[in-house]
Amino acid sequence: MNKFIFDIQRFDDINNTVDGASVVGTTGNDVITSTGNEVTINALTGNDSINVNDSLAGAYILYAAGDGNDTITGYTSENGAFNYRLKITGSAYSSVISGNNVLLGVGNNTITIQDALLTATEVKDIDVDGSYRDDNGEILN
Repeated sequence: MNKFIFDIQRFDDINNTVDGASVVGTTGNDVITSTGNEVTINALTGNDSINVNDSLAGAYILYAAGDGNDTITGYTSENGAFNYRLKITGSAYSSVISGNNVLLGVGNNTITIQDALLTATEVKDIDVDGSYRDDNGEILN
């Protein structure tokens, strides 16, 4: 497995084309694009934009509470099954639908998954690994 770590403050635009790569952003606002297959992405803190539109065999996106307000594009499904997985740690998340977008509230931050509902029929169809906080404030694992 190839491992690439980008942890330089001035490095705001990260473009990965390598299969099996581990892409790590900076503490600033990053724009991460990955066309590699089976990629792990950890954008870190900052308000990041992550595009996984061309990752045919999927991406594993890591998000920890406090990582900022991130936007994920290209989070679509193939044959009704999502090829991408989002792992949320450090806090339970809640969800809100806004048009075709799914907004996941994590602590004081939001992850926006753009156009997720163009291919998913409901929020539960999106592959999110983490503790869910329902409308009553109850945490479900």
